[in-house]
Amino acid sequence: MKPVIRPALAIAALALTASATAAAPASAAPQTSPAAQGKYCTYIVDTGQGGCFATRAQADRFGNARADYKILGKMWTDANSGGSELALRGSVGCNWRYPEFNSLAKWGYNDNISSVEGVACPITLWEHGDFRGAKQTYYGYVPYVGDGMNDKASSVSFDLR
Repeated sequence: MKPVIRPALAIAALALTASATAAAPASAAPQTSPAAQGKYCTYIVDTGQGGCFATRAQADRFGNARADYKILGKMWTDANSGGSELALRGSVGCNWRYPEFNSLAKWGYNDNISSVEGVACPITLWEHGDFRGAKQTYYGYVPYVGDGMNDKASSVSFDLR
């Protein structure tokens, strides 16, 4: 005797098979870094929370949740504070090496910084992750980090004077 397949069941099985073969795993999808999206990003070291927003006002609202989350420094992917912006915030302040800033890659900013601003503190860019390699400390707003550090920074600290 031949098995009887009901039309509704056959259509559902066919649809399930088609959607399973058409869907690619999430890891196979191309990942776009926040830096490449032209966004305003902020990270609060005290809470471990961060995000990228379409406008600076949205990023500031997120980052200003508490007054003690000072902007330690800002970095941009292009000279003259152009491109994407990353604001790093913390309550401890200056003269502290935040271990969370040991890699700019986690935010999509590795080897991608061209201008900086030390807001609450001087900002030090490091050539390699984990605060290693060549370093350069900047004070205040710097429209171009110079050829020696442009698109080479992999970590950042606020502990050097």
